Amino acid sequence: MDNFVKKMNEKAYELKMTNTNFINNHGLENDEGYGNTSTAYDMALLMKYALKNDTFKEIIGTEKYTTKTEGKSYVWKNKNKLLFSYDKLIGGKTGFTKKARRTLVTSAVDNGRTSIVVTLNDGNDFADHKELHEKVFSKYERVLLLDKNQKIENKYYLQEDFYALLTEDEQQKVKINYEINNPNSNEVGVASIYLNDELLGSLKIYKESVEEKNEENKKENFLVRFLRWLFKW
Repeated sequence: MDNFVKKMNEKAYELKMTNTNFINNHGLENDEGYGNTSTAYDMALLMKYALKNDTFKEIIGTEKYTTKTEGKSYVWKNKNKLLFSYDKLIGGKTGFTKKARRTLVTSAVDNGRTSIVVTLNDGNDFADHKELHEKVFSKYERVLLLDKNQKIENKYYLQEDFYALLTEDEQQKVKINYEINNPNSNEVGVASIYLNDELLGSLKIYKESVEEKNEENKKENFLVRFLRWLFKW
């Protein structure tokens, strides 16, 4: 337990969950009445990170799970009622302790826009989450801020696009900083995207495009195959 909790806190620190402290891996208060402490914002950061894991997404989005052992069947039904009533939901995690009361973390998706909602001590959490997700989808647009098909300084490339959810007003306040600090390497620098001086994200800048790199790899693979045939490797 101690080693596991240590890694939990290390991951929380890595994710900049600055108001979180774990003391166990199950979330319940101990005999002395102490438990894990966190905030809605930190839980949203954790959910954002966890959604990158496809296995996690499959688990939290599963309505019912059935298994058999020695001829006996066991059925678990997900307690997240939104899975059965809100078709935009990816999934989430319910929770309850005497101190925290009803807690809920959920994520939903609509037209490429992912929303995360966290409520603590909310007796009407399922209805509130649906309402808040819909509020996000009505207010925010998915905006392409960096296009991998657009050259930087007419000679450098990005290997992926960068999208962000922004209001119409926020779109006018986005700033992009291109930093070229290693022009002699294939990885020449970084593009950073800011909103009101807050870093939204960053992408590495390359000397070669993905297409050029793939073409180069094809040539290398052909040369390797030829040499293997020639020298009977």
